[in-house]
Amino acid sequence: ELAIRKRWTGANCRLQGSWMQGVRYLYLVDDLEYFTLGRSIGGVPIGRTDTDVRTRNSMTGYQLGADLWANIVPGVSVGGDFKVGVYGNFAKANTVAVTSNGGVPPVFEESNNTDVALATEANFMFIYRISQNWTMRAGYTFLYLDGVALAPNNFNPTNPFGTNRAVRDVDDN
Repeated sequence: ELAIRKRWTGANCRLQGSWMQGVRYLYLVDDLEYFTLGRSIGGVPIGRTDTDVRTRNSMTGYQLGADLWANIVPGVSVGGDFKVGVYGNFAKANTVAVTSNGGVPPVFEESNNTDVALATEANFMFIYRISQNWTMRAGYTFLYLDGVALAPNNFNPTNPFGTNRAVRDVDDN
């Protein structure tokens, strides 16, 4: 993240905050492992299949944000920040399916997509200054992403070793 920040302080120094704008890079990886164990049909065992779906989202874009802090007593502060951004997302999905049946080669699929993504982040924090060198910080972070490729959305449930399987575009829902 590379940003310009403008800070301000309230008249009694109890409130302080800032606003910011800049460029941010986000990288999101999502994996799905799907195992199946086949039963025998007419005495012939079907075998085992292992399918791995991995999606990668490489997002670069512009973001705006602000924070607000309240000094409750000296050494104790509560506050939070909020950031929202619009990003260009280069998404890539890879699927590898391997079966335990002898003589059947693994199936490899790859698809790419470029789309717009949205990221919103909010942090709420409590800070207690124990000493000059030690500070305790506790908080909660919310992160909302839209327009990113996720592995469960890109899982193809059809038999990977069948003849009617087609490579799909990356699904970013």
